[in-house]
Amino acid sequence: MDARHQLIKGWRQAGGWCLTALMLAACVNTGLFFDSDMYFIGMIWFGMLLIWSVAGTALNRGGNVLYPGQSDMLGLMGLAGIMLVYALHLLLSPLSVNGTVSELLRFAMYSSCAAVLWLLVRHPEGRKVIAAGWHAAGVLLCGSALLAVYGVVELPYAIYHTANADISATGARLGGLLQYPNTFGAVMAAYLLERLFALLPVLRSRTGPLPAAALLPLLPYAAALLLTESRGAWLAAALAGAAGLARERRALAPLLAAAAAPMLGAALLYRQLADARLAPVVLPGLLWLAGLWAGSVLAGRLLCRLLQGGGTSAVAAVRGDSLPSAACAGTAMRKRAGAGKARQDRACTPGGDSREPCPCRAPTGAQPVADWRRALARRSRRLGPLAALAIAAAVIALTAAAVMLQVRSRVTGGAATLGARGLMYRDAWELAKTSPWLGQGGDTWRLSYRAVQSEPYVGSEVHSGYMNLLLDTGGIGLLLIFCMTGGMLYRVALCRPRLLPPLIVLLGHALIDFDLSYGLVWLLIVWLAAMGMYAEPRTVQAGEARIGENRTGANRSGASGQSEGQYRMGDTGPLPIMLRAVWLSGVLLMGSLAAFLWVSEVKYEASLDAPIQDKRELLASSLRWNPYNEAAALQLAELLPLRERIVMLETSHAYSQRHPELSWKLAEAYSFLGDAEEAVRWFRQSLNLDPYHTDKQARAVIRLAWLAEWQGLQGLEGPSRMAARSALGLLAQYRAAVNSLMQQPKLHNDRKFRLSPLAEHQRKRLAELAAKGIPE
Repeated sequence: MDARHQLIKGWRQAGGWCLTALMLAACVNTGLFFDSDMYFIGMIWFGMLLIWSVAGTALNRGGNVLYPGQSDMLGLMGLAGIMLVYALHLLLSPLSVNGTVSELLRFAMYSSCAAVLWLLVRHPEGRKVIAAGWHAAGVLLCGSALLAVYGVVELPYAIYHTANADISATGARLGGLLQYPNTFGAVMAAYLLERLFALLPVLRSRTGPLPAAALLPLLPYAAALLLTESRGAWLAAALAGAAGLARERRALAPLLAAAAAPMLGAALLYRQLADARLAPVVLPGLLWLAGLWAGSVLAGRLLCRLLQGGGTSAVAAVRGDSLPSAACAGTAMRKRAGAGKARQDRACTPGGDSREPCPCRAPTGAQPVADWRRALARRSRRLGPLAALAIAAAVIALTAAAVMLQVRSRVTGGAATLGARGLMYRDAWELAKTSPWLGQGGDTWRLSYRAVQSEPYVGSEVHSGYMNLLLDTGGIGLLLIFCMTGGMLYRVALCRPRLLPPLIVLLGHALIDFDLSYGLVWLLIVWLAAMGMYAEPRTVQAGEARIGENRTGANRSGASGQSEGQYRMGDTGPLPIMLRAVWLSGVLLMGSLAAFLWVSEVKYEASLDAPIQDKRELLASSLRWNPYNEAAALQLAELLPLRERIVMLETSHAYSQRHPELSWKLAEAYSFLGDAEEAVRWFRQSLNLDPYHTDKQARAVIRLAWLAEWQGLQGLEGPSRMAARSALGLLAQYRAAVNSLMQQPKLHNDRKFRLSPLAEHQRKRLAELAAKGIPE
């Protein structure tokens, strides 16, 4: 029995390490933003999960099946529900089959991770590994970004350089492994707040000086957050921190005292690196970093000790010595030679009222000095907390001033970027109203934004994760997500409120940016929610002042009154056996799907650099593994004869009916074939899907003009006139779109949409062709 128990514990630890490997792999693969990375990591994850699940089934053979407790089903149902909505879209002809399959695979991975996390977090060995995985990901993300700034490691696209003051006040922003400063800033804010509010249990104990290890992570996370120069991440961090401090009002003073010095150190480091445009001289820069880091930790410990009333023992706090409850103890019973009685020295304390002599006390002549020291100690204990609070407040004010002076132009400006987002949200809302309940499947915005945009801005990602879900899955999917996140927040607030601020940052920042397009952000959300599903034990002694105590009483019996064992192994029976079979079959199916999609991507990427004789075979193989791969279809079509090209493009277009490039390639193919009617139809469809594309507008007019002239030379006057008139109609629409756009007072013309002189020069020629053969 003991051996089986040890095997089950090892099995749980193995599950935790598999999750940690997934998290770290997501970090180093651009946060699983790109589908190709997600396919490979998903294939590995589902493979590990299948082996782990089979091992768990074997360990529990003849007895039990693993499933979460009922109160945890809300989170799992939310993610699994989104997955089912995407599966339903596959039966209803979505906007893009390839995009829908990719999103289905993503949410299958998120829901399976959530299931394993919520299973393991109920057991001590699982919690330890999960906590280690959380901190390992934070160290990897923050450490690699800062080392890239100093040139110690080379990370492509980790630093975004720009001369646009609306985008960056300093000319450089830190994106880290995620390669996007805004999302990286939100992640760093979550880690910063998690470490800040993790000081609460340490401050509650009040058994000695604040450990240096508790303060060490604050400066790097704060510096990385500042270096992203993300206004949204800063605002989300401030609001979430304020919400956390409002809930933990008694912890306000200790937390401010602990965080003031690291925040100032981060601000000073930020100013130094910003002035160097994130390219400092390596050795002096690293020395400055080390000095600020060490100084902020020491200053933070001093402020905390001063706040606790130990002003006279500040030096001892910095050394790490604990403050004894008595300065000296009375000596033990001592016997002298020839003496007949024993004497015991009384215990005393500096500043005490004992008048008895003690060997450790000062000589009689030094009594006035000792009295003066005792009076000073009493006064410092009274004034120390007030001084610490005043210093902390001043330091935080100085920190805010130092940062705001550096980025004041970006904080007070940036109206252009905010205006562009407003346009994007308005256009996305209009698109969402076309399919309000179920959405239109995966990649809805990427394929549709060019057709619905009211001005020619650039934005293949709608800057709101929830708006993107609304477009893909409709109101039903958005309702599922809101129910899931609401349940998460409620449970975390009930059980481990100190994890609320980082969770609020990630969920809140996704409102104004496309963080939810990163698989890593979803993993961090479910990771935090899982860690918050159980109540941390309290070790505060009776009668001791408790900082920020949770008054809900949920901590008395675990998460929402459940015991650790309720997240349990259930009884045998038909239903558990069926659930086990469904779980294993689903894991195998998703793993196979990820493998197929990954092989298709590998062959497509290999074809890009392959010689022409091998390229066709690689692309055909890519489409055999994934027939919905539009990129492979577009590349292969260029290598085929015209009629085979049209068949290939029409087949791919059936899987992605609003793909602007497929429509454009079909229009070109029909024009080369000489089919004027079909060419006009596809040109119109392509331009309706992408009306603000200057090159396409001009090329469509020129191509139809050439087709009209060629058919006129062939004696096909009817098709020639039709092609010429169609070209004139497209040119008139083109001119009207340009004129209408130029009349707008505040134009966001990021795509440089204008009237092409080449298209304008075709007007006279097209008018002659359109009038040719018409009787007077």
